[in-house]
Amino acid sequence: MQELLYELSDNYGDLKDEIENLGRIMLIKKLAGFANMEKIYLYSNKAKMVITKGTPINPQRVMESIAKVGGAGSKFDNEFTLSLYFENNKKCA
Repeated sequence: MQELLYELSDNYGDLKDEIENLGRIMLIKKLAGFANMEKIYLYSNKAKMVITKGTPINPQRVMESIAKVGGAGSKFDNEFTLSLYFENNKKCA
């Protein structure tokens, strides 16, 4: 996903907010699938993902994956809910 956004930026210049948001949604869905998330709630600059109870998950691995994406802050709200926070001026890639 990051390579695709870089390529689009190289070919067409600065990306519009809609394209950046689409990239964020794709990354969030990928992470959610990786972690067997039950639900995803998307807000303007935040996403919440609910982990299915009983799903074995390695929180450190999830946080490392998020760090690779860049442009997002994250925290576990509780043992079953992960929040991602995107800054307005940060690009997804």
